[in-house]
Amino acid sequence: MVALVGCSPSGSDSTEGSDGYSSGSGGDAGTIEEASSLFVSSATEPSLIEFQTNDSAYITDRGYTLWALKALPQDPFVSRTVVLDKTSGSIEAGYGIAFCHHSSDERMLVAMIDAQQEYIIGEAVGSTFTAILPWTSSAYLKKGYNQDNEISIRLDPETRTFSLSINGNEVKTFSAIETDYSLGGDNGYLVVVSPWDSFPGTPVAVKFREK
Repeated sequence: MVALVGCSPSGSDSTEGSDGYSSGSGGDAGTIEEASSLFVSSATEPSLIEFQTNDSAYITDRGYTLWALKALPQDPFVSRTVVLDKTSGSIEAGYGIAFCHHSSDERMLVAMIDAQQEYIIGEAVGSTFTAILPWTSSAYLKKGYNQDNEISIRLDPETRTFSLSINGNEVKTFSAIETDYSLGGDNGYLVVVSPWDSFPGTPVAVKFREK
């Protein structure tokens, strides 16, 4: 299991970083929990989902990952593009998309970024998260708050290989051979509350826009 909070960036593209909160080869992913009520659809912009919380119950030593299946399902999976914008919260904490969710065993794929130019790809099964690619620095990501970062996932149905693009630039291909995620499933969003978030004074706030 690995933490969903990023490492210190290396400053170069496609450089692998630490899997955990601090230097080292791994760590506990902390609590992973569905929290649909925190992901709110905009009343004025149909494609916009807004997340915000400053509930101190989510501050734990190992982090707290909250997710919701609020995007349209795909069967089979083809592609998905989402624009992410973090407006407040810990700069190290991840946020991103869940896709190909299988309700039978609460299994899904995850692609996340943080506000310090890193991304991670992984698989969540119940409360366990396993990195397919650990936290990796990318110069294609915009750093800091109030930045629109577009991430896109596409599937090659012949090879069952996914590709991740960041702001229009393909950065990585990956596969999850043990499970046939090409069959698709439900799609959603997820946000990590870091042990270093400052609740209740500064909330974690993230916007998601489907394209």
